[in-house]
Amino acid sequence: MNPFTTIAILLGLTVLFVPLFKRAGLGSVLGYLAALHHGSGTTSTGGGGGHGSTPVAAVVTAPPCSARAATPKRLTASTGTTAVGGSPFGIAVTPDGGYSFVSTGNAVAVLNNHNGSLAPAQAATIPASGAKKTVTITPDGKYVLAAAGNGAYVISATEAENGNAAGAVLGQIAPALEDTSNEVFVSSDGKLVFITYQNTGNVAVFNLPQAIAGRYGQAGVIGMIPLGIKSMPQAMAESPDGRWLYVTGESQDGRLYRVDMAKAGTDPGHAPVSSASAGCAPARVVVSADGKYVWVTDRDSNALVAFSAARLLANSPQPLVAKVTVGQKPIGLSFVNGGSQIMVADANSGGPSGADNLALVSTQLALQGKSGALSGFIPTGQQPRDLALEPDGKTLLSTDTKAGQLLAIDVRSLP
Repeated sequence: MNPFTTIAILLGLTVLFVPLFKRAGLGSVLGYLAALHHGSGTTSTGGGGGHGSTPVAAVVTAPPCSARAATPKRLTASTGTTAVGGSPFGIAVTPDGGYSFVSTGNAVAVLNNHNGSLAPAQAATIPASGAKKTVTITPDGKYVLAAAGNGAYVISATEAENGNAAGAVLGQIAPALEDTSNEVFVSSDGKLVFITYQNTGNVAVFNLPQAIAGRYGQAGVIGMIPLGIKSMPQAMAESPDGRWLYVTGESQDGRLYRVDMAKAGTDPGHAPVSSASAGCAPARVVVSADGKYVWVTDRDSNALVAFSAARLLANSPQPLVAKVTVGQKPIGLSFVNGGSQIMVADANSGGPSGADNLALVSTQLALQGKSGALSGFIPTGQQPRDLALEPDGKTLLSTDTKAGQLLAIDVRSLP
């Protein structure tokens, strides 16, 4: 048969049957098939840099709970350390790269990144009782938010950088909820603040400008995103187009939740859209710069997994496209080298001696299902927790919680 005739017939059948599928309620099937087509063959680099193409591996299943960890070679890299005291946990870097903010338990440490050495120098300490979870910074660099109590501190970045410890804390936002805040996140437009609560399975939503204008407290509260009492919401990341908020649920049969960002700002009770099985205790999440892949650390699976965003959008029953076994109890993660690699913080909570390290993973090889996706381990101080990449991409920072230090890695020295 003439190939042009074949194409014409196929197009005609599509026009005929697609409306029938939709009337029969099979629209999601069509979306799933389209997503599978999108997720097979070749696609852009997993880091989102958009350079080259990467064949995606076959269908991947969510990893079970497991104590098995990888034992690859040790890598060498140029590093430096800064003693910050306390129990450093969360870290965030200002948009201009000049300063880092680290939660240490009952304070927020302020560090100068441009002090002439690889490791930042501590510039100030801001008293903040209970600041023992994550921190984040608004896109304009004006405010630092640190999870504490049942809400989050709002800190003036300028006052903190200038060493004004007494005047840096502006107030604390908190909903009318008896639960402990876990992670705080700010939307890319700087308007919305999200705080996760594991005990009640909620994500609180605040309008930040209204909270500031109303002098904090419950001012600016929009409402709660209900993910379910067993969901244990933990970490959050936004899609590059601002449409979706991805939330990890840190239960043993953990899930990745997809939330409508626009609806979260107006009707948070109806903002959850879908969820997908993610492995055992999903901890942290990042999204590739091109928005095509969502990467998650599975703390109690000792694994790093990747979802196809297109398959998640299509509600595919098989949205996972990559799985890499890493070290003990992985938590934090960050893209490095333009997204061609991911660094994973193996926290090794309660694990064997000497297993505290950073795992370096190739995103391209992971998406191809190659055995060499894990390049190796870089030793750290005890219990590396969260990671932050300075904006110029040259320095990666890791909070080493039980070592009371901040570890700096020269990304240019990585293999």
